[in-house]
Amino acid sequence: MPNAIFFYRIQRWLYLHHIPFLPKLIQLLIFLIYNTKITADSKIGKGSYFVCKGISTVLIPGTEIGENCVLGLRFSTVRKFPYKNVPKIGNNVFIGPNVVICGPVEIGDNCIVAANSFVDKSLRGG
Repeated sequence: MPNAIFFYRIQRWLYLHHIPFLPKLIQLLIFLIYNTKITADSKIGKGSYFVCKGISTVLIPGTEIGENCVLGLRFSTVRKFPYKNVPKIGNNVFIGPNVVICGPVEIGDNCIVAANSFVDKSLRGG
């Protein structure tokens, strides 16, 4: 069974080429197979992947993830009321399992976010 990223890439291509209905159908398929919510307007860079095929991951619409990132099991991004901005994750970032990234924060390049962390402040690249 392929990783959830595989289905996301198909969903994203369909979304960028303005093909209606199919991106939502693939989003539903991703949710049913992996219990994961990834919308087509999220941006995930090349080489990034989910550990354990992306099971129980939630990415809010518009989340930006850089290239070559490792995203742990049950990783989530959420908005912080009243902000409308979404988290941005740089390149070569490792995010451990059960991490929640909240609000309009930026995680710089080459960062490591430990398991079971709650991130509500921006992190500079290392």
